[in-house]
Amino acid sequence: MDRDEVHVVDKWRHREVGMNTVRAGLRILGLILCCPRRATVSGVTLAAALLLLAWSPASLATLSPTYLACDAPSNGSKPFAFCPANWTITHTPTQNSGGFGVTFPSLIGYLDQTQVAGTTPVYLTCGNVSGPKPPLVCTNNWGVSATTGGHYGAFIGYVYTSQITGTAPVYLACNNVTGSGTKQPPVCDGNWFIATAPGNHFSFFIGYVYITPPVSTYTLSPRYFIGSVIYVPPGQGPSSITYGAGTVTGTTVSTTQSWNNTLTASVTADITGSKGTASVSFGGGFSGSSTTSMDMQSTTTSSTMYKGPASNSINHDYDQILLYMGVKLHASVDYLNNLTWNTDFSQIAAQGFAETGYPISVGCLRANSTIPAALCTATVNFLTSAGVTAADYPAILGADPFADPSAAQSPDASRYLLIDSVNFLPNPTTSTFTYSESNSSTLTNTNVSSYTYTEGLSISLPILKISNSVSITDSSSHSNQTGSISTSAFTLSLPSSPYTGPSTLFVYVDTIYKTFMFSFVQ
Repeated sequence: MDRDEVHVVDKWRHREVGMNTVRAGLRILGLILCCPRRATVSGVTLAAALLLLAWSPASLATLSPTYLACDAPSNGSKPFAFCPANWTITHTPTQNSGGFGVTFPSLIGYLDQTQVAGTTPVYLTCGNVSGPKPPLVCTNNWGVSATTGGHYGAFIGYVYTSQITGTAPVYLACNNVTGSGTKQPPVCDGNWFIATAPGNHFSFFIGYVYITPPVSTYTLSPRYFIGSVIYVPPGQGPSSITYGAGTVTGTTVSTTQSWNNTLTASVTADITGSKGTASVSFGGGFSGSSTTSMDMQSTTTSSTMYKGPASNSINHDYDQILLYMGVKLHASVDYLNNLTWNTDFSQIAAQGFAETGYPISVGCLRANSTIPAALCTATVNFLTSAGVTAADYPAILGADPFADPSAAQSPDASRYLLIDSVNFLPNPTTSTFTYSESNSSTLTNTNVSSYTYTEGLSISLPILKISNSVSITDSSSHSNQTGSISTSAFTLSLPSSPYTGPSTLFVYVDTIYKTFMFSFVQ
């Protein structure tokens, strides 16, 4: 899909939104509320932006489940629920205003309690009231009216006068008509209920209502998704780091900072995507999943080696930031403003991207890099073709705290956990050592750290805290599983002589991305 387009799946052809409509806030909300919304978002035209801006999740909050119920103890049994006194309207089928437990509640539907365009008020009325108030007694001559009519009237809600997507007709019906059996006068012997068709019994048309709560569904398309940061060791060989088959890396993903403050966010984490040499899945493997975050785990099915340059020092220009393209972020909002989101990797290949992701060298994204520009040309061209420009580079580089050579080189203890230290001195009898780090251990860190990057969407959506961007947070957890069934090895090429640098190389685990990091600083 072009980035300048927005597709609205539900058909809105029956209404036209112009500038005058935009200015009339409640009328617009009513027009948009008429049907469940589904939008795919990456960019937007002005007309589509006006359409989306016109809607607010707050409009769904005016809906309330509404029941017809008996406002007195029952006298009889189901079927033919017999109510000897008054029927009433309630929004909670276990409570009412008469002091009795509600009996025989019958769901009318989810009704607006604030009027929106296309709706009219309706009341449950009685044409034959006897006795003072309270108690009010109706001798089973119930009906539906657009006004209270000066007689007993219980407000039902605002209903649509013509059918729209997501609504159905509902009727106040009686299953036990007595007397002459005709509708003059309409008499029902205590057995009223709600029906979606008039049937053969006596009935009053209430209106068109939502039988099930409407849900607004969005699909956001971030241009990139950071999956991991891979650090390379120093050495003249050059040195290399190999992540063996079965290695599990990844992060705990949250989008809490993205959503509007009026929303209550939760997460579902059951979409599995990438295949090939790496499989992405979601769950609680890193013990970071919660009601608002989920663990994104990437398991390699074949060994993968990364090499740094031949150097006696650490050069973070050759660190790799793993980017996934074509990831979808799904979000849905119900009528109570409860928002549920998840991350979908299953559509990556269909959009022409690699399911394994793209390791991008840090040095290709910053000025004054030690990597020759010619070696970065293909990388830069690819990123540009995917819509990732130089303006995005700082946010991507921020995932690697050592990307800036002038930044502090001391590892942050809240993010990096020391697991090993090895010799780094010239040796006349050998030039390399190979070290193995177990991937089956569970490491515990006392602090939790995170990295948040913000993606501009060139669109304004009411569900977003910042109307035209989504913020994705990658975080660590107190427990960090660095792998599963195999080991990862790094082959360390010792420095060449003469050498006056540090004699010890420290090995850390990046607890955000579950990869090994190398430093001469403890």
